[in-house]
Amino acid sequence: MTVFFGKCELLSRQETDSAIAAFKELVQEAARAKIVIGFENVLLADENVRAHDLIASPWFKIFYDVGNLTNMKGQNAAAEIRRLGRERICQFHFKDKGYLGEGKVDFPAILAAIHDIGFRGWANLETNAPSGDVDADVKRNLGYLQGLLRG
Repeated sequence: MTVFFGKCELLSRQETDSAIAAFKELVQEAARAKIVIGFENVLLADENVRAHDLIASPWFKIFYDVGNLTNMKGQNAAAEIRRLGRERICQFHFKDKGYLGEGKVDFPAILAAIHDIGFRGWANLETNAPSGDVDADVKRNLGYLQGLLRG
């Protein structure tokens, strides 16, 4: 996973193009090592589609963080996921401010979008512990997602 947000955020087309040029070189090494480079960022879906399609390698995909795009950029993560599609995404970070299901992130819509694109890969909880009890807070967040999945 490569991280391009916060102090490392790509703020212009020129910066994004520089990153794309670097990734075009790195994917050759990734292919030899048989690893996927996950590009985590706060670019909008159209820019991620552009980056993915210019790099044009199965060893480069988007690591999509639903919390970052919702909370930092005000985006509709479900729509962005549908725009990216299954083939461009390697993994998801599930997070929000506070507990899952209590912030701005629309997890029912996100899970529906993930289902709709046929994604069958990994999603990671990237959550904090608001109560200070890590085990209890992980169980609470995971329980919330499991409840949504059971429908």
